[in-house]
Amino acid sequence: MRFTLILACLLVTTLTYAQDNIMLRSGEEIPAKVLEVNQSELKYRKTANPDGPIYTAPLRDVFLIKYANGTKDVFGNPPATRPADATAPEAGLDKLRYNSRWFNRHFEDGLGRRLSMRDAEEAFQRQPDALTAFDRGRSLRTWSAITGGTGVALIGVGAGLALSDRHGPIGRDHTVFNPGRDNNGRRNTHIGAAVAGSGVLLGVASLWLSHRASVQFRRAADRYSIRPVSTLRIAPASKEPGLGLLLTLN
Repeated sequence: MRFTLILACLLVTTLTYAQDNIMLRSGEEIPAKVLEVNQSELKYRKTANPDGPIYTAPLRDVFLIKYANGTKDVFGNPPATRPADATAPEAGLDKLRYNSRWFNRHFEDGLGRRLSMRDAEEAFQRQPDALTAFDRGRSLRTWSAITGGTGVALIGVGAGLALSDRHGPIGRDHTVFNPGRDNNGRRNTHIGAAVAGSGVLLGVASLWLSHRASVQFRRAADRYSIRPVSTLRIAPASKEPGLGLLLTLN
């Protein structure tokens, strides 16, 4: 009886460990019983369910099969391993700042190197709050360019309308006629002034949008570098009537 029990235990142990191991290129290892290997695919049953369904895997996804008898079949290069520090930021990218000087606005890393907008966006992927501020700044800068270009065009059109009829043709007696003094000329002058004024307003709006874009870019850099974000804005006075400057840290 004791001999039978020992034999049964040995048989169970042998069946438990008599399995094949399939290693995929993704790094996953599958304990299985290999049924068939052909030129394009592998068929197997999982060890956990020996009477279960037959699985099929393309050989291009298989790196190695280690059989129960100790032999191996290798089907290609080992699976690519990712370096442990692959997610660590590149040297200098642990901190960013935004340079907002006129005609020289750009991001810089901790070593003072200039970054393109694409490089800055890739760095901000690690900080969702910083990426949100960066996207807002980029949207504001786009609208600033649109309103600025439209404003310049309107100023040009308005100036052309206002000055088009200011001087008329010169007669035989060299007298300068000024059609701008009649109703039609005055109307063109008024329309031109209105159009140019609209362009000036759009130019002011463009400057304000550009300023807000710079604020968002600085906020993105500060949040990425884990620095307190400061904003300065005009707000109603709390104790007396009037306006005041409000400095906010968040």
